[in-house]
Parts: sequence; C-alpha cells; structure tokens
Amino acid sequence: MRTLASDASGAIVLCEKTLECSRPGPQQVLVKVSACHIAGLTDNDFDGDHETSPKILTGQAVGKVSAVGDAVSRCAVGDFVLFFHDEACAEQVLVEESQIARKPHALDAALVAAALKPAVEVYTALYYKMRIEADDTVLITDPLSARGRFAAQLAAHHGAVPVMLAFTAQADEEAAINNTDSHAQTIEIPGFDAYGSSSTDMNASGLAWREWQTAALECVRECTSGLGFDHVLDCGLPIELSKPAGVQNLPDSRSHWLTFLCRALGMHGTLVTCEAKVDLDVEENMNLAARGASIGFVSFRAWTASPARRNRLLHIMDDILLKLDQAIIVADHPREESLANAARALNDPDAKNNNNDSRALVARIR
Repeated sequence: MRTLASDASGAIVLCEKTLECSRPGPQQVLVKVSACHIAGLTDNDFDGDHETSPKILTGQAVGKVSAVGDAVSRCAVGDFVLFFHDEACAEQVLVEESQIARKPHALDAALVAAALKPAVEVYTALYYKMRIEADDTVLITDPLSARGRFAAQLAAHHGAVPVMLAFTAQADEEAAINNTDSHAQTIEIPGFDAYGSSSTDMNASGLAWREWQTAALECVRECTSGLGFDHVLDCGLPIELSKPAGVQNLPDSRSHWLTFLCRALGMHGTLVTCEAKVDLDVEENMNLAARGASIGFVSFRAWTASPARRNRLLHIMDDILLKLDQAIIVADHPREESLANAARALNDPDAKNNNNDSRALVARIR
C-alpha cells in the first residue's frame, strides 16, 4: 500500500509498505483511508514507535470501514469513520475502536479530517480549561485561523461573548473583520511598527513597547468597561515586534505578546494557550497571582495518553461532528492534494515551517 512517511533525514517520501496484519483483531477496525490531514504533523503528535524509518506520518483521517474485529460496536462495514492514529497517512490503517467516530453522511471527508485537531483543541480550551459560562467574555487571538473561528462559534453557541483580536497595521485584518461571521465582535489594536524605534538604546525600545502595550490594552479594555476579560484564548498568532539593530538581551516578541494577553485578563481570569512555551517575568507572575488568574495549556496529544482519556475524546469528537453537521460550527475547506503532491508540498521549506491551521493540507487518497 502507498504511504506518506518521514525518512531518517526528516524528508517526506511517498513509499510502499505492507500492512503487517490485514485482519482486525478484537475491538479493531480496518479502514480504507479517503483523506488524511497532514499539515504541520511532521513532528508526530501521538505516542508510538518512532525508531522505524521511514515512519508513516501521524494525523487525523477519514475512511471507509472494510472489516471489523470481534466486539466492535461503534461502527459496521461500509461506515465512514473519522479517526486519529500514529500512522494515519496510508491507504489502509488498522485502528482501535476507541480511536474512531462515525462521520455524518453529509460532511465532506477532507473538511472533517482537517477540522478535527483545531476543533478538539478549542473545545478542550473552552469547556475543560476555561469552563465557560453564559455571558463570560472571551478574547480570542488570530481571527483568520481555524482555531480562532471555531472558538468564536463555540463560545457564542454556549452563550458567552467572544471578541476577536485584529491588527490595524496588517492587510489581512480587513479580511478578518469582513469574514469573521456574526458570532463575534472584532476589535482592532495598533501594530507595534507604529511605535517601533530605530534607536539602538534599550531604554528607547522599552518605551516603545510600553507605549504600544498601553494603546493596545486601552482598545481591549473598552470592551469590558475596564474590568478585563474573563478568559483569553491564545491561538498562537505570530507577532514580530521590531527590535532595534545592535540591541542585545531584549525580550522576544512572544514574551511581549503573552505579557499583553495576561494584562488583558480580569480578576480570576483564565489564559489558555495553544503554544508549548510560556515565559513570563517574576513581576508578571506576581500580577497574575494577585488577581487570582491562571494559565493553562491545551494539547491534542494529552487526550491520547490513556484509555480513559481516549473515551472522553470520543465524546468530544462525536459532539464536534454533530455541531459540524448542524452548521453550529463551520469549517473552511482545506487544500487537497494527491499523496505525491502532498509529499512535495511538505518538503517545501516554507510550507513545512507553516503550521497555521487556516492553510490545512489534506492528502486525498481515494
């Protein structure tokens, strides 16, 4: 069977592999894959044996059940199912029943495969980390990403008040404001370039940063009458803040950005980030503690750590599919490529380093 795999050098290759066991065992399902979401998955998000090279790519996929093992109750032969797997990007995959959810007939396979990961991450952030309630205010970064749009839609459906964050200095913001549907208000904050200093003096750079933060926080707090937001969801919007030439040891842009988001929180607020690293200084930590605020991380991989958590993930997957089917949440259609073209796209340095969910790449297998 054909697969997309990562070789010893890290390159993505199209190769032939033999399925080790073509007959499903107890509580296993054999799936003929139709489409697999592979964008940004070359780091292998799930647990598994990574010593074999080439290693089939991890991902989320949709396919048709061709055989079932004993004691399988969640699906039958002929059903189309959505699943996550350590080696998903292949023409056939043997999957545990605890990893699959039935796909509604009307939903497109490629769209569902691409939507699963960002939707699960946002669902986890809103319902398990923030525990949002009706009328809670939720500040959401990156209105153009899949995470950002899903967050606005889910928060509004739950009765919360989502607010999207956009930058007036970026051309994409007009598109964000026009295309972000009626689920959320969009507020504009100034781009940092308006305050950037060409001086090599560190104090001048620090002053520019403080001016930007003051102006941006003023824009944000107007939405909450100065109280701050109940929750902030950091979807990983990349910020490139200007650094004067020749100045060393300045905080990086990510640190600036997180400090700004923390200060947008109200009392007992919750900041949830999809990023893997939070680097705050001691003063900011003390400010968070004084307000009773907290920071949480969200990761798809955490749901695959144990059978109990996988069962809970199935509930989340079923609910997401139901909401997609009922158009409670709406996903943008991904970019579709054949296996061969997907391999070429993933080996492109620009594409390989871009993990933006709004540019999801799906390999259409059949």
